[in-house]
Amino acid sequence: MILQENPKIEIYNDNCLGINLKIDYENWVLMTSPVYTDTTMNWLLKFNRYIIWGFPYFKDLQATGWIIWDKQPDMFDRMERKEFPTGKYAEMASTTLWQGLDVYKVKWEWYERKGGSYVYDHPSEQPPEIYEIPIKEWTNENDIIFDPYMGCGSAGVAAKKCGRGFIGVEIVPKYFEIAKRRLCE
Repeated sequence: MILQENPKIEIYNDNCLGINLKIDYENWVLMTSPVYTDTTMNWLLKFNRYIIWGFPYFKDLQATGWIIWDKQPDMFDRMERKEFPTGKYAEMASTTLWQGLDVYKVKWEWYERKGGSYVYDHPSEQPPEIYEIPIKEWTNENDIIFDPYMGCGSAGVAAKKCGRGFIGVEIVPKYFEIAKRRLCE
């Protein structure tokens, strides 16, 4: 389904492993957070340029760089004071877009409770900001960002905001509809 022509925003409600889509491994930029129980994830390493969230669930020996997403921006300060909070406060991604390590301090608002319930549409929804940073710094205006495990479309929202094309695939109809709504806003 094409939502926008220029730059192209295209999304599919399908299984990324079975979709009839001609994937351009050389030119598209893969930015995704795959389903960690998917044992067929090695096909993602065919891309020349990528960011794959999910270390250590996804082992990547080709990576030239790493991202640590500090979900609670004071996490490292608390660790220095030997205060180790419980919960999931950081996540790592592997990348071929640069060499070295980068830390993104972006608060994970969706994890916080409001009125006793979580405030997110997807159980592992990521803020678009963790995609905006590398899109702005490491991609070109004519690049297509590809997310085969689109979820609620955070990578697509970031790509659109940064003026890049986006192609996303999501198997769950509920999350596909949320992504479609977010990308049409």
